[in-house]
Amino acid sequence: MNSNKIIYVTRLSEFWISTGIIIFNFGFIPVLVVAELIKWEGVYHYILLFVNVIMYGCFITGFMVSKKEYNV
Repeated sequence: MNSNKIIYVTRLSEFWISTGIIIFNFGFIPVLVVAELIKWEGVYHYILLFVNVIMYGCFITGFMVSKKEYNV
């Protein structure tokens, strides 16, 4: 906890990829369960699109802000 790696965690591509996957799962799994129960046909696709945009936005951010010296 005393190292400088904790300060630069947002510059790691692994941080952004895992953040995107966690946001996708926390946003999509409850919708998937509820959509099976009440048949959300139209809203389901919009929520899936929104969660995918956030996830891939995190991926893009991770690849753009990551620095090679921190991704060893």
